[in-house]
Amino acid sequence: MLSVISDNCVEKKKWITAEDMMNITVIAESTPGPIAINCATFVGYKKAGLIGSLVATIGMVLPSF
Repeated sequence: MLSVISDNCVEKKKWITAEDMMNITVIAESTPGPIAINCATFVGYKKAGLIGSLVATIGMVLPSF
């Protein structure tokens, strides 16, 4: 999952840098919850602040239901 997130967010869309992705991975592994949701929350926050983090988190969680 991390390679897919990295490929899309760093290489294709250029939303974050490779260094940001490395930091996301370290932080996501140290916090509770799935890594993909933590990464999406961070990317959403970097792009659009608090609203972006909420939308990204909901976008990752909602399809599961």
